[in-house]
Amino acid sequence: MKSISVVERGTHYREEKAMPILKHLWKVALSLYHKLQELRRDFRSLQSKFESVSRDRDIYKRRWEKADAENETLRTELQDYDRVKQELGPTQIMGLIARSKAREAAEKAARQEAKRAAKSRHDRDAR
Repeated sequence: MKSISVVERGTHYREEKAMPILKHLWKVALSLYHKLQELRRDFRSLQSKFESVSRDRDIYKRRWEKADAENETLRTELQDYDRVKQELGPTQIMGLIARSKAREAAEKAARQEAKRAAKSRHDRDAR
């Protein structure tokens, strides 16, 4: 029986087998490190977006609650208006509303006229 004894020198083993494996492992470790950095950046970005959306959600929730409370108040006022309309009748209510609008328009016109008169006096006094 023939025995084959392969004796390999250490430098040959190091250069031909060990170093290529180590270089490959180094490349894999480096690519994993870069991927980790990328994932960290993505995570921070997503975390920032989540916090922003969470703040917006809280803002909209408060707005919703405020609008809901306002709607409840308006529903109560509408029920009161309907009761008054039943007691007085729609014709009388419409007449009251028309007189009130006319009075408000007259008051507004009087205020505007007073402003114009005051400005006119101010302009004459400045000359």
